[in-house]
Amino acid sequence: MSLLRRHTLACSQTTLNHAMTLFAIVAALAGLAATVLFLWQRNRAKVGGKNTLTLRGQPAVQNPDAASLFTSIPGFLCIKDADGHWLQVSQRYADIFNLTNADCIGKTDTELCQQPESDQEALRLSALKDDEAWALKQPLRDEKTVYLSADDDGESSFDITRTPIYAKDGRRFQLLLTGNRLNSRKVMAPGVFASAFYMSKLPFILLDGDFKIINVNTAFEAFAGYPKKESIGKYFVFLGGQKPASEFASTLGAWFRKNPDELWSGEVSCQAKRGPSFPVRLLISELRAQTNNTDSIYYFACLFDITKEKQDEKRIMKIAHYDDLTGLPNRSLFCDQVARSLSTAMRHKLHSAILFINLDRFKTVNDSLGRKTGDALLKEVADRLVLLLRKEDIVARLSGDEFAIMCFNEQSHEKAIYSTSIIAQKIISRLAEHFYIHHQEIFITTSIGIAIFPEDANNVETLLKNADMARNEAKKQGSNSFQFFQKSSTASAKDRHQLELNLRKALQRKELQLYYQPQYKASTQKLCGAEVLIRWLQGQTNLISPYYFIDVAEETGLIIAIGKWILETACKQQKAWLDAGYPIRQVSVNVSARQFMDPHFVETVEEILAKTRLDPLCLELEITESLLIGDIKKIELQLNRLKKRGIKIALDDFGTGYSSLAYLKNFPIDVVKIDQSFVRGMTPGSKDAKIVCAIIEMGHSLGYKVVAEGVEDEAQFMFLHQQGCDIIQGYYFSRPLPLREMTVLLGGGDDV
Repeated sequence: MSLLRRHTLACSQTTLNHAMTLFAIVAALAGLAATVLFLWQRNRAKVGGKNTLTLRGQPAVQNPDAASLFTSIPGFLCIKDADGHWLQVSQRYADIFNLTNADCIGKTDTELCQQPESDQEALRLSALKDDEAWALKQPLRDEKTVYLSADDDGESSFDITRTPIYAKDGRRFQLLLTGNRLNSRKVMAPGVFASAFYMSKLPFILLDGDFKIINVNTAFEAFAGYPKKESIGKYFVFLGGQKPASEFASTLGAWFRKNPDELWSGEVSCQAKRGPSFPVRLLISELRAQTNNTDSIYYFACLFDITKEKQDEKRIMKIAHYDDLTGLPNRSLFCDQVARSLSTAMRHKLHSAILFINLDRFKTVNDSLGRKTGDALLKEVADRLVLLLRKEDIVARLSGDEFAIMCFNEQSHEKAIYSTSIIAQKIISRLAEHFYIHHQEIFITTSIGIAIFPEDANNVETLLKNADMARNEAKKQGSNSFQFFQKSSTASAKDRHQLELNLRKALQRKELQLYYQPQYKASTQKLCGAEVLIRWLQGQTNLISPYYFIDVAEETGLIIAIGKWILETACKQQKAWLDAGYPIRQVSVNVSARQFMDPHFVETVEEILAKTRLDPLCLELEITESLLIGDIKKIELQLNRLKKRGIKIALDDFGTGYSSLAYLKNFPIDVVKIDQSFVRGMTPGSKDAKIVCAIIEMGHSLGYKVVAEGVEDEAQFMFLHQQGCDIIQGYYFSRPLPLREMTVLLGGGDDV
């Protein structure tokens, strides 16, 4: 800008053409340095091509328009990087140091001293002046007298200004050197500058002090599609998609009042007169001119189409954040997405889970069938994982044959464990199905580790690490298994171990007790059955909820023995109640997945029924969706054997997690139980209410009875009753009762 301010316009109003010529001179000089610098910055990321020259591993601009401006400038211009390497230079600047025939680009002043004909003293002094400008952190001006060849005017003085440019983070970026010959006898004709404005291939705009357009060049008319006569006197006619042009102009005016010597640069949307809008880089610099002895302010602007740069940015973003083979998010993007979601989960006190998935036999596939087949297998695995998940879940490929999944927004730790177990089993089952790739049938197995937020960790990296540790434990257990993370080195892990030891002794000490959740027929409000629940009474006062010990029982296998005790005790008590004439038609007993898949489960049920002499019609077994995932033929065989004995089957917690209508179609179900989370959220017109209505209608259409859990008030009961729900259980009628209180409720005062 210091160069521009020394070229003051002396403009009279006698001739409009003469005035426009002088404006063009100022405009060309004002935008010249900024334009060339921008062209350098814009093109330095492009590699190859006829307009690009690579210097020291970095592309240097060889743009025809930029080169033309470098050649036409009356003084000189040089651009250096932060380390002093010459990036671009006008020939006049090279002549100052007798470097007319030297290859200067990419070299420092010190390196150029090695050129045989160079002015070594001048180059060393130049390097010192560069350091001084960087140290001052502001433009540094000095004058220099040099001897040029006789055919180029001999001795001349030059005015040199060094302007250090810094990046946003404060680091050195580039050094801009501008100058003008002070005593040169050759003066460039004003018409040359007017031609530079009008004939340039770059879109130029000259604005008045209010940012209204005074003039545009032919390149602008072609660029934006607005003829000159439609642009003159208006604000930014090309501005589209942002704030109004007048408001934009006001913002720029405020900026230049604070930064009069700076170059404004920003991205805007150019709305062409015809056709869609496209992104452009807008550069604006302030000019001060003297007209009739009065100082006036003008602005010079230049536009660059950055559509390709934006497209390149998107491609780079995709390369940087997505796996090239599968198209899934990579580890970096996965961590960013999960971190944001965890912040939300923390605010709302929700629980989430990370599943770390590893293909057990992938190396064998790669080694035996080749990398192409291995890559095709990975893509198929990714497709299957995506189809298994909900839209809000995140699946990513971390590396090789390792994938990760984030599942969100469970209300409790127990729910997170439950739903994640279902997902893990679904993944194992789906990936265990054969793959048919390149005319080859392929089978793989899967190991999955799971970590729960916030119990196992409260940040992404630790969750991933813990899930990976759990995956290693799953691998030790054998193929097609999943394992939750265990804090084996913490006090809580010791407590868990102690819990397991105490649980093993609980059966011997008769510390386990059964509670009964009464069930009522909705139409008559009469008691018709009870769901059996287990409680653990340690000592005389420490009542432990099953949420704290059932998962330990599952992991250790104790659930099989505990489940057998529950079933036998419940059947024995039901038989006693029936023999006493109490009005209870059946008891419902929950069966865990591990218990159900025990090879001797059906025989165990048959033995207990025979031992207690209970009619199988008086027994209902409640299973969950996770139980139905796995060996379909075995599950169907087990259920049909139970059905043949007359035992009823209820599908518990229907509607949560990953419910599948295929369960209702393929398996012999008698009862569907609506999960209490839907009942609790029922309000008139709510989604929960609509889901409950849909489940009731669907269940009845298939011939099933429908039970609603967790009914707590009269409004909930009346709604369910009106919708035709068959059976109600919850605190509205009764809380779960110990044996003595349940017997009193049935009509007697003592245990039976």
